[in-house]
Order: sequence, then C-alpha cells, then structure tokens
Amino acid sequence: MKTDELTMPFNERLIDLPNPYHVINRYPLTIDSDSYVADAISLMNQKSTKNWPLTQLNSRHWHLQNTSCILVVDSGQLLGIFTKQDIVRLAASGINFSEVKMAQVMTQPVITMKLSQFQNLFTALSLLQQHQIGHLPIVNDEGELLGLVTTTSLLQGFNQLQIVSIGEALQKPQDELKQQIKMALHCPTHRHFQLVEATPELELSYECLQQEIIERQKVEAALLESEAKFRQFAENHQAVIWIESTSSRQLLYVNPAYEKVWGRSCESLRSHPESWMEAVHPEDRDRIQAEVKKYILGEPTEIEYRIVRPDGSVRWIWDRCFPMSSEAGKIYCYAGMAEDITARKQAEESLRQSEERLSLALTAARMGLFDWNLVSNAAIWSANMGPLYGLPCGTPCPSLEEFINLVHSEDRQLFIQAVQQSIEQKQEFAIEYRVVWPDGSIHWLSSKAVTYCDKLGKPIRMVGTTRDINDRKQAEIALRDSEERYRSVVTALQEGVVLNDRQGKIIACNASAEKILGLSQHQILGRVCGDGSWHTIYEDGSPFPEEEHPAVVTLHTGKPCTNVVMGVHKPNGQISWIAINSQPLVRENETSPYAVVTSFSDISDRKQAEQKIREQAALLDIATDAIFVKDLKNQILFWNQGAERLYGWSAQEVISKNTQELLSHKLQVAPVDAEALKIVLQTGMWHGELEKVTKCGKDIIVESRWTLMRDAAGQPKSILIVDTDITQKKQLEEQFFRAQRLESLGTLAGGIAHDLNNILTPIMVSSQLLKTRIQENPERSQQLIEIVENNAKRGAALVKQVLSFARGFKGERTIVQLKHLIADIILIGKQTFPKSIEFTTHLSSDLWAVSGDITQLHQVLMNLVVNARDAMPDGGNITITAKNVFIDEAYASMNLNAKVGHYIQVKVLDTGVGMPPKILDKIFEPFFTTKAVGTGTGLGLATVLGITKSHGGFITVSSKVGQGSQFKLFLPAVQATPDLNTEELEIPQGNGEQILVVDDEPQICEIVKMILENHNYKILTACNGIEAIALYAQQKHQISAVLMDMMMPEMDGATAIRTMQIMKSNVQIIASSGLSSTEGLTTASEMGVQQVLPKPFTAKELLHSLHNVFHGGK
Repeated sequence: MKTDELTMPFNERLIDLPNPYHVINRYPLTIDSDSYVADAISLMNQKSTKNWPLTQLNSRHWHLQNTSCILVVDSGQLLGIFTKQDIVRLAASGINFSEVKMAQVMTQPVITMKLSQFQNLFTALSLLQQHQIGHLPIVNDEGELLGLVTTTSLLQGFNQLQIVSIGEALQKPQDELKQQIKMALHCPTHRHFQLVEATPELELSYECLQQEIIERQKVEAALLESEAKFRQFAENHQAVIWIESTSSRQLLYVNPAYEKVWGRSCESLRSHPESWMEAVHPEDRDRIQAEVKKYILGEPTEIEYRIVRPDGSVRWIWDRCFPMSSEAGKIYCYAGMAEDITARKQAEESLRQSEERLSLALTAARMGLFDWNLVSNAAIWSANMGPLYGLPCGTPCPSLEEFINLVHSEDRQLFIQAVQQSIEQKQEFAIEYRVVWPDGSIHWLSSKAVTYCDKLGKPIRMVGTTRDINDRKQAEIALRDSEERYRSVVTALQEGVVLNDRQGKIIACNASAEKILGLSQHQILGRVCGDGSWHTIYEDGSPFPEEEHPAVVTLHTGKPCTNVVMGVHKPNGQISWIAINSQPLVRENETSPYAVVTSFSDISDRKQAEQKIREQAALLDIATDAIFVKDLKNQILFWNQGAERLYGWSAQEVISKNTQELLSHKLQVAPVDAEALKIVLQTGMWHGELEKVTKCGKDIIVESRWTLMRDAAGQPKSILIVDTDITQKKQLEEQFFRAQRLESLGTLAGGIAHDLNNILTPIMVSSQLLKTRIQENPERSQQLIEIVENNAKRGAALVKQVLSFARGFKGERTIVQLKHLIADIILIGKQTFPKSIEFTTHLSSDLWAVSGDITQLHQVLMNLVVNARDAMPDGGNITITAKNVFIDEAYASMNLNAKVGHYIQVKVLDTGVGMPPKILDKIFEPFFTTKAVGTGTGLGLATVLGITKSHGGFITVSSKVGQGSQFKLFLPAVQATPDLNTEELEIPQGNGEQILVVDDEPQICEIVKMILENHNYKILTACNGIEAIALYAQQKHQISAVLMDMMMPEMDGATAIRTMQIMKSNVQIIASSGLSSTEGLTTASEMGVQQVLPKPFTAKELLHSLHNVFHGGK
C-alpha cells in the first residue's frame, strides 16, 4: 500500500457546526406588561391577525407561528417570559384569564445570553441544561431584546447525519491501519529480507502513519467530544429524538425521553420498531399512516396525535419528521422529534372551554369584545361581534372606513369625537349609538373601552366591549312615549292630580291642581295632604280631620278612597268644593303603598248647580205650566205643582201611573200622541197641540212641548213635557176665525142675495100659476111643483153652505182630501161671484192627502179665492191647480220656511190688477188692507198665513201690476206614492257640459254646484255680474249655458245678460229671481233668455230647465 493511500485529510473533515445566528428567532412573539393573559394566549395560538388601517397609516400584515412562549417587553426592554407551562399552572388555579394582567403572572427574572457570548450552539445548550429551561432570550450589551433561542431551534441546527458520517469515515482508515500492522508483525521468515529491504520506505510510511494517527486521534477526540455533547443534549432533552435507517427501517437511535413519554422501554422499541404505532390511539392511526408515507417519500411532516400508555392514560404527541440526505442528495436515514404536548392540549382545551363559556356568555348577553392596537393599528374582535352589526357570526373585524359606515349617519361624528377624546385624554370611552344593518334596519349599541398607555404615557391600546341595547332603547322610547302620554294626559286633565310619597308629602302636581287650589306648584310641593293649613271642611261646614283625608287613609290602609267631598279654602278666601279619589301605588311583593295618586275635580259649579236646581224646583212648583217627566213606557216619573193645578191630580196619585189612563178618555194611544213620540225619538223634540182630560173629566186643549232626555250612554231615557193650557186661547181663536168668516160671508152677501132671488123667483111665479092652473092642467101643475121643489132644495143647500162656513165646526185634525175642498170652494164661488169671473181647475188624479182642520183649510182656500175675486172688479179668470211635489235640499235652502219632504202644492192664480212690490211685502201683516174703509179688516191673508204655518206648511206669492197675482200654498202630505221615486229616476243627466252659475248668495251657488256636479255637469261660479262677465270672456267657448240671478249688487243680471249676448249672440241663459213679483223674470223673458226659473226652485226643476235649454224643450 502506498503512503498516499493511507493519508487522509481528516483536518478538513472536522464537524461543521452551524452559525449561531442561524438558530436565533429574530422575531419572537412579544406583549406589553399591561395586557391581559387572555390576549397573550390568543396571540400564542393564532396564526395571523388582520390589521385595522387608520386613515393616516398604510396597512401591513403580521404572521405568527404557533409558539410555546411569549416575551413581555416594554420599550424594547425584556421584563419577563410567559410559557405554556404557565398557562397550565394558571388554568389549574382557576384564574380568570380576562381579568389578570401579564405583569402579575410572567416569570422573572429571565435567564438571557448576550449575543457576544453566543460563540456556538454548545454554549447555548450548556446554559439551557444548566438552568433546566427551554427558552433563551438573546440580548445586546445594553439589555435590549434581539431574539430567542429554544432547544428545538438548537437541535434543528445540528446536522446529525454529518456527525454520524464523520464517525464512520474516521473509523474505516483506523481499522485498515491496524490490520496492516497486525499482518506485518506476523509475517513469515522468508519475508524478512523483503521487509528489511523495504524498511526505509516503511519507516517513512510509518512516520506518515504516526502523524496521521495523531491527526486521527485529534479528530476522534473532537468527534467523541461532539458526540458526547450531542448525546448529553439529546438524552437530557424532554422531547423524544429518534433516528431510523432508510434501508432496513431499523431504529438507529432513540433518547431516554421515549420511556418517559411512551411509558415503554427503549429496548422494546429497538427490538420491535413498530411498537410505537401500536401505542397510537386507534382513531389517529390512519392519519399517522398517511404521514409515514409522506416522509418515506422524502417530505418533511408534522402531525399531532394521541398515544395510549400501558397504564391506559392518553397523551398528546407533536411529532416532526424529516429526511437526512448526503451531499449527493441521497436519503440515508430519517430523524424526528416527538414532544409531549398533553399539558398544552389540556391548557388549550381549558382555554377553549373558557373561551366557549365566555363566548356563550357574551352571546347570551348580546355583547362582544374588541381590541385595537393603536401602535400597529391592528384590531380584532370576538366572533359574536358580527351579529351586533347585522353581519354573520365570525365575520372578521372590518376596516375603519367600513366600520364607520355601519354607524348611523346622525351618530357618526359624535362616535368619532368620542374615540378621539378617549385617546387624547386617556380616559374611558363610553357611548350609545345607532348602527344601520345591511337590511336597512336601525339598532342601538353601547360601547365601552379603556385606553392603555406605555411607560411614557403614549396610548398604545384600546380594549372594550360592545353591547346590544336595542331592546332597552326601544323600551326606553316606549317608556318615554308612555310617560309623555301620561304627562300630556295628566296635564290636559280638568281634574287636579297630585302624587304623595310615603309620608304624605306632595311631590308632583298638574296645572289643574294649581288652578283648583289657587296655589302655584312651588306653593303646593312639599305640603302634606290633610294638615291644618288647608282649612278643609265638610259639606255641613265642620272641620275635616287630617286622619280622614283620602290620601292619608289610603297610605295607612293601602285601599283606594273614592268620591270624598270636601271644601278647601283658597288664598283669596273663596271655598272650592272638590270631589277626591285616592289610589295606592304598590310595588311587586310589597303590601304597603310607596306613593298615592290623589285626583280631585272642582265641583263648585255642580254645588252651585245643585243649589240652582233646588231653587228651580221651587220655581217649577210656582210655574203655572204643567211640567212632568214620563219614561218611554208612559210611566210618570216627575209631577210638579203646576201639573197638579192643571190636571187636578197630586204627585202622590200619579207617580208610576200611565199618562194615557190619567189624561185621556181613550185607553188606546191617540194617533197624534203616537206621532209625537215617533218624532221626539227621531229628532229629540216635538211641539204641538193635544187634547187632554182633567181629573174631574173636563176636556182641555194644551200646547205641549216634548224634550227627549238621554242617559249617560246617550240612550233615550225619558221625556220632559211642558203643557200650557190654551183652551181659552183656542176658544178665542175660534171666535176670531168665525168673525173673519162672517166678514167673508158679508162680502158674499150680494152674490148670495142675487142667487136667492134667482132661486125664489121661480118659486113665487110657480106658486101663483098653481092657483089658476092646478085644475086646468094637472100635468103642467106637476111640472111647476117640481120647479118649486128643486129651487127650494137649491136655496136650502146654499143656505146650508153659508151657515157651515159661518159657523165652522170643531177643530179636529183629520185626513183631508184637498180636491173635495177645492170643488166645494169653486161651487160656492160660481154661485156667489159675479158671472164675469170664470174658474179653471187642474187637479192631479193621484193627489195625496193632508192632515189638518177641515174648517181652517176651507177658510184658507176661501180667503185666497175671495182675494182673487176682489182683484178682478171687471171680471177675469181664477185658476186653481193642485199637484204632488217633493221639496229637496236645494229648494229648502232657498226658502227658510220649507223643509225637505213631500207636499201638496195648491196654486191660486188670478188675472187681476196685481200688486206693486211695496204692497206685496206687507200683505201678510195683520190689519193691513188696500180696500176701502168698512170693506175689510185686513185679517184675511194673516189668517191664511197663520193657519198654513200651524199645519206645517208655507206660502209663496208673486205678482206684477196689471198681470195678476199667484199664491202657492204648500201643505205637508201624509201619503206619498212610489211615483216620486220613479220621477227622480227620470231626472235628466248632463253630458259633461260646463255651466256658469251666477248668484250673490254663496249658499245658492254651493247647492246648485253640488246638484249639477252630481248630474254630470262641470261648474264655474261667480258672485256678481262683473265676475261672471270676466269668466265668460275667458271661457265663452267652453261654457254651454249660464244660470243668471237677476238681482245682484254691483251689476245686476239684466246688464250681465246684455253684455254676454254682445260677446256671443247665441249664449244659452236661464234667468232666475227671488223677487216676490214676476217683474224680474218678465224682464228676462223680454231679453230673449232660453228659460226662466223662479226662486225657490227644486233640483228637478233646475235640471229640467237645463235639459230643455240643450234639447229645445219648454
């Protein structure tokens, strides 16, 4: 063997230890001392956190590896260290992580190493072994933190394959050299000479070999030292370190930690390498098999799994495996490190459960947590914060801009100012604000936070909570609204209201209490109800004891008091009478009231009214009228002394008796009484005349006024009746009417005398002829006898009619057919009026009946006919018409005496001299007459008006000098047929024509507008001629017709009509007038208007007039 073959450069193959800088973690996890333990644990477990960018800072991301410790640092100076062993210790002690700060639990002082002392890995390993620690912070000469070294990072720094390779390389030359020496020593003798010859060369080789041996021994010593250190480090490490060959999958090395963690011997693992898999928890084996396949293929793996120890306990293992390769890249073994992380897992589970409980508590309380790092501008919030803002649970904390947009626009500026103020003034942040959810709904939240500063006083962190207060806010709003409503109600109450506390002191009152008591609020508050300063009295004037005051009684008994009446002396000396009610206020589960609400109403007016009632009751007894009250069953409830005097029955005799039995001859209710009851129930009042009978059987006539009385619920209860005895008045009236009839009879005397002479002449002549011819010509005598008989009957009938008219007959209201009265009047007129006067009648065949006094109605018609005769001294025509009419609201609004309903219209028209307007306005005045002295009393038309009104009717008149007069008599009908409804259905409708209504009466314009619009017309209105012309000038092509009032201020109808006719020659005009004469309408007719419509008119008449204008009718 040549020398160079035996020479090996071992110096170049010394162990290549890694650079110490490569195993230092330059960015260890840090936290300040004022932070809470929960925050440290969260940082140790989290993989990354999302930043919260501010407007002036750029966003950046910060990633952390899952680590087993966190360093406590303030202003770059290392203060302490907090490991997962500390977490386990704290969890076992039951400490609340959210309430304990890092300064209270961190480990200190900390074992550190200066960077200048960190020469190699063995230096750090030695320090870790010396102090039995797993984490070594590296600092500079000033003590500032530079990084962190752990046992794991150191172990990963060693190239274990290199150490094994070096040992194998050194061992092989050494074994070869020993073999050569052994062979040389035992060489046979025949080789001796060869050896001698080679001695120089061998000596040289030997020297080289000796030198090489020395070098090898040095390397071996270094290797042994390195291997010893590695073994010392590995065998004292708490983690299980193992090495496995790739070819045979045989275990090359495992440290003693295996026995401690797995609970099995290392020898059992060497003899049975798969035994560690058998210890893996059955639920985790499949995952382990998958990872084994990965590292066999050369992929580094990392996995957490459970093992079951022989004693049955379960341990959690964190196993990391990596392949080891030669310089050529060939994998020659696998190495790994397995740590027992059971304590960490238990701590994590404890932490998870704690966090879960906290999360559940926060969720139940509808609360979330947030943490804002003001230095890094990073923010995190709890998972349940999202739902508070209408976001899904677990939503990451949004950016500041996104968050601010969630705040209600009206609260946004206030929120920003509160945050800024909290940071600037380093004070607590607290605010209630609204947020707008993505669905648009608005919710109330409350946020509270504390700002933390570093040792220099610089704010570095804000931590706080946010709570859902929407329900509370809604309740507060509802309560505030309720209180406001209560306050408004109490303020608006006419009753005085005061609130008394437990001692009876008044602590609140309303304005009505001030008014009733005559005191200001300041004077009322603080006073005690019932004390002597109020000067309260009973109704009899005696003092009201304090202990009997309702508020005091309620405070002592806890029971309400109601309707207690007392008098209170006001400061001005007057007495206010009040009715008091007190109500206790009692809290739940308490029996005694904590306050009393006392309300009182001022009944001074009622007391005065009661006094007046007593006085009026006495006056009722003084009144001459009979005043009594009956219920709806005719039972008498009240009977005054006036009723006793009128009817003769005492109050004791009539109370609860039936009025029909006491005051009438008939047992059945009279029709007029039934009609009165019907009307009073419908309208609340009735007024009319009734026949009654007194206790002694005397018949009397009373003017009776009925008023319906109602109960508190508004339901009919009774009827108040006031009866006035008008028997004597009615007798005088009858005498007056009879006198007036006799006056009319006097005016008829001439005609009666003429007719009687005509009747008596044939009788006288016939009687004389009978004397001479009764024997001569019996047949002719018989004819003369018939003539005498007939004329005698005529004379008797005439006398009977005159006597009936003169005497009249008893004024009973009955159903009257006017057509019979009209026929009787015409018969008398034809017999008594001059032959130059003719009669014309137009009577409807279906004429309704009226309810009235036949004698009085006969007198009305007779007076109208006699006036017509007197207006035609030279003869003429009297026309009497009668028809059924319906007075609608339009007509009733234009005649104050008219009411809506069915009427009989009787019109008496003459062709006489007529009357001027100044006479027309006075014709119904009593004693007014245009006749010569001695020819009339002036009571005829006054009587007509009085009788008409007493029958519920009314009368209108129109006249023009030289053209005669027209009287229209309207009497209420008692029977209506369906014909009217048929006619109503036949009322013509418009076709959208525009009508200009001109009238100076706004009510007429309004009612006409309503009628026409309801019948498909468009309406314009004007209140005088000038306004009408202006409207017509603007819209003359759209206006189809004009309804013009003839008498208006500023410009009358005639002038307006002429102006419109100039503007448009074919203007369609309907003229109307409310004048009592027909002069205005006659003028209108002469102007060429299409229709004339006298007022008052009905809706039917108005609509027919318009229909005739548009369709050529008359």
